[in-house]
Amino acid sequence: MTLSLLLGPCVTACDAFNAPDALSFDRPPTGNEPTTSETGDAGAGGAEIDTDTALAPIVDGGFRSGAFTHATHTPYPSSAAPGSFVDEWVSSASYAEYSRIQPDAGGSGVVLPPGSIVIRAVVDSNDDVSKLTIMLKGPAGYNPALGDWWFAATDPSGNPLEDDAGVLAGRLTGCYSCHLPRSGDDFLFGVPLDDRPPSD
Repeated sequence: MTLSLLLGPCVTACDAFNAPDALSFDRPPTGNEPTTSETGDAGAGGAEIDTDTALAPIVDGGFRSGAFTHATHTPYPSSAAPGSFVDEWVSSASYAEYSRIQPDAGGSGVVLPPGSIVIRAVVDSNDDVSKLTIMLKGPAGYNPALGDWWFAATDPSGNPLEDDAGVLAGRLTGCYSCHLPRSGDDFLFGVPLDDRPPSD
């Protein structure tokens, strides 16, 4: 079975970011979906996440739209890239659940719904973005080893980065060692309390 991410009405550059819902895996095709990428990623049971479609809401700063909630009011120091900082956005429909996760306290029991997206912009001290790291919650069975999460690393415009192994999108097992200890929090870290928007 091939399962691709569908954006419903979100298929053009103008309206791709108007719907606040998480990406859906169960909407019928409309015929306007982006074409399958060479970097499609089939999971258990044949579930597939198309890289181009998964990244469509993010391209050219789309994550700064109403479909996403800015999860940080101040970028916080990156533990993965010393000297860099992290600025986060989360699918608006999933933000309330995501905000229950705290980096310093595991075991929240949070499980985000399929289609949820977490974007981490890696920024320098001048707030210039060097890259984006993205986690997308896939359909059940897509990646059971890590909560069905799909990963990507992109340039600031949302174009996938590549290394010697190919496009940095898919299960990206190199991400597992950091995320596996967070199984009680849907393999997520959340945002430090002091760096969240004041309303949290």
